[in-house]
Amino acid sequence: MLGMAKDNIVTAFQAVLERDPKRVGDAENTEEYIDFLNKEISHYISKLIVNETNEQSSAAVSAYFKITGNIERIGDHAMNIAEYTKNMKKWDISFSDDARTEIKKMKQVSMNILNVIDFTDATTPAAQLETISKYEFLMDDMEKKYRKRQIKRAKKGDCKAESGILFSELLTDFERIGDYALNIGELHADM
Repeated sequence: MLGMAKDNIVTAFQAVLERDPKRVGDAENTEEYIDFLNKEISHYISKLIVNETNEQSSAAVSAYFKITGNIERIGDHAMNIAEYTKNMKKWDISFSDDARTEIKKMKQVSMNILNVIDFTDATTPAAQLETISKYEFLMDDMEKKYRKRQIKRAKKGDCKAESGILFSELLTDFERIGDYALNIGELHADM
């Protein structure tokens, strides 16, 4: 499920960078499957929680329930990003070279934070959390810095108002991806 969310992050950012609304269909198919997995896993976990008597196991099962929800939300934000291409086409807008460079950096940092999460390595969740926290702080910082830069570009007339709106929405999605990754890291470390 996390792998699919990562794939959708790549697809979404590429769709925006290429102004390619055709990629939205690929993202939608993956997002539908992420939603399906979330529903099925959540249903299964709900049954486990009812029968679990061991407090530690019950806490772990509850953490997995929350983790799947956070992964699903990352998928939702990837979908939001991909769908911006529809408005880019409709409004005939594109991003400036500076904005495109920032979008590429957002894509890279999004992948970096998600690639840190490794559920197969039970020995390093605390170290993973430390790295995830650093990336999440970086993402918050980038969001603020890039938002200020976008306002400057708009004031100078380097971009249309619509591209500023989309860029602002993209920044919000980017920042939230970091928030959900941090939630996952914290839940994994607490297990």
